[in-house]
Amino acid sequence: MILSGVTLLLYVFGLLQRYGQGENYFFTFGGIVAVFSWRALMRYARERIFHTHPALAEKIYGGKGTIYFSGALVGLLVTAGLLAINLAPVAEQMAVIVYYLLVTGTVLEILALRRGARGRGKQAAEETTE
Repeated sequence: MILSGVTLLLYVFGLLQRYGQGENYFFTFGGIVAVFSWRALMRYARERIFHTHPALAEKIYGGKGTIYFSGALVGLLVTAGLLAINLAPVAEQMAVIVYYLLVTGTVLEILALRRGARGRGKQAAEETTE
């Protein structure tokens, strides 16, 4: 709940900042905090999703980055809806959040694969020494 408020506050400050003065870091940090907000929301809703939709829950929580990939899919739908009702500036910010979600999910999946490969390598080395 607090993260959602921080996200909203950063975007409000970003809107109040004058345009044409370079990068708007309020939007940048707002997008990053939105990723953390999505993670917190999905952790909060985990039990309810497992209880009501177990097959969907397995896909959402099945990997290290799948929570973020599901957020990216939801974000794409929201972006398309915003474009359909002619809210292009808001849709652009939503697309940036989708990008952050995809990057975060991809990095976490790569790290999980590397850790898994490293663990399999150690296990194979232990088996050959026995």
